[in-house]
Amino acid sequence: MEELKYPVGIQSFREIIEGGYVYVDKTSYISLLENGKFYFLGRPRRFGKSLLLSMLHEYYAGNRELFRGLAIERLRPGEWTSRPVFHIDLNGQDYTEAGSVYNNLHRQLGDYEEEYGITDIRGSLSDRFITLVQEACRKSGRKVVVLIDEYDKPLTDNILNDELYGTHQNSLRGFYSALKTLDPCIQLALLTGVTKFGKLNVFSGLNNLYDISLDDEFAAICGITEEELHANFDPGVRALAESHNEDVGAMYAKLKKRYDGYHFSPRCSDIYNPFSLLLALRRRILDDYWFSTGTAKMLVDLLLRNHISVRNLDGARSDAQNLSDITKLGRRPIPLLYQTGYLTIKSYELSNNRYTLGFPNMEVESCFLNEFMQEYGNPEEDPEFSAECLGTLLKEGDAHGFVNSLNAFFASIPYDLRKYQDYESYWQTVMYVLLTMLGYHTEAERHTSEGSIDLLVKTSGYIYVIELKVADRRRKKECTPSPSGRIDFLCEPTAEYGGDSIENADGDDSAEVERVLDKAMRQIEDRCYAGAFGADGRKVIKIAIVFSGARHRLVTAQIF
Repeated sequence: MEELKYPVGIQSFREIIEGGYVYVDKTSYISLLENGKFYFLGRPRRFGKSLLLSMLHEYYAGNRELFRGLAIERLRPGEWTSRPVFHIDLNGQDYTEAGSVYNNLHRQLGDYEEEYGITDIRGSLSDRFITLVQEACRKSGRKVVVLIDEYDKPLTDNILNDELYGTHQNSLRGFYSALKTLDPCIQLALLTGVTKFGKLNVFSGLNNLYDISLDDEFAAICGITEEELHANFDPGVRALAESHNEDVGAMYAKLKKRYDGYHFSPRCSDIYNPFSLLLALRRRILDDYWFSTGTAKMLVDLLLRNHISVRNLDGARSDAQNLSDITKLGRRPIPLLYQTGYLTIKSYELSNNRYTLGFPNMEVESCFLNEFMQEYGNPEEDPEFSAECLGTLLKEGDAHGFVNSLNAFFASIPYDLRKYQDYESYWQTVMYVLLTMLGYHTEAERHTSEGSIDLLVKTSGYIYVIELKVADRRRKKECTPSPSGRIDFLCEPTAEYGGDSIENADGDDSAEVERVLDKAMRQIEDRCYAGAFGADGRKVIKIAIVFSGARHRLVTAQIF
């Protein structure tokens, strides 16, 4: 079986070609780009933008020997015109200092100034860039190509730091403003990044910059399509299947479920994440590879700060304009989730120009949910709680054990992580994420003819209908801790429902706790939540759970 060389982490087109690595041919897009002049392309990190620019650099530099056998050689059979290329890279730098943008651009301009023999270096970065491009154009007698990689990284890295964000924004605005002045000298300019350019106000006056991020014809310019996977990596998929004792077809299906699913235009076919796919094939291990902890943590914080539940992300809606707009990030973080790759386009309604979004694949969803649990529901070491045990209890229909295990889980969340816990949505979201991560079919706010079920969980043999309430934290009384250190309010079983009570003490008034518990049970019964599954065949278990806003704990639960 042929052994493939996977270019994991290699962003140099020359190195890939000369090193004999697998290259997914994207050179046909050169002819499309030549139909215009100023472009912007937005894609998530680790999606091949840097490799794309490296390929364009080699093409316009006239290094034809690197393109033998590739599509552009057939599309451009005649002479190729080499041009001066200015490739500015803002990736891989630390932008936590006020002068970091200036220092990076100063260094890169300095290298080009030395190359073109410019010794009289003065003025702003913008002035120097104008002088450099004009001199290159004059000396070569040809228009130049400008490639800027991750133009927005200084901004996205500091999106929650208003002071640094503003400082970097001013620095970039001054530099990028040179592009409009240089129009007569430029053959092609392509800027790539994560966030869209329109509302960042860094391209003042550059109104001819064409955003191809949502265009159908450029949808697969980065990433790997299903056809490209089969055409370029079939030996690798077969080797992966063999190492897992899997059928090749089954392995293709597993790769698709874990790494496929991105859509970057209304009619785009599925796109694989190239970084994760290549690592899986190289290591022959299916794992979660594409992930940026810092970015995910920031996004989770934005969601909870704006009371946007993680459970509502799959199915979030946005129009095209808002999908490109991050100026209202403080109130609307969904566009940033799309631009950073945690959400993707699931469907498009032409009539009202609206997109429905969702997690692209299992890798992204599991990583994001795990980050949520780490940040806002991460339990300390507790021998009474085990996620594996919790899943087993659900599968076996042991509702008592399930609630007791839940209690151990919530009790072990460190106090400094207890943000937003006065809200029912917090408890609902944490439970939704936990149960989803356990692999069970979980729905939040499942609509019925009579109302909405807070949580619906389905296992092979059971259906759990769960109603959640939070006891009013303003009604409290002093209580004496039990010898175990816990404060116990005993909730007696309610005869009307014929159920069993599970007690767990907290600092709210016991009468208030019982009132809220009774309200939760009546809601399940009066709205006939269980009746919606009467023909299912699986046993329906109804659970009412009350949390304490005062003590940040599970107070009591009723199973019936």
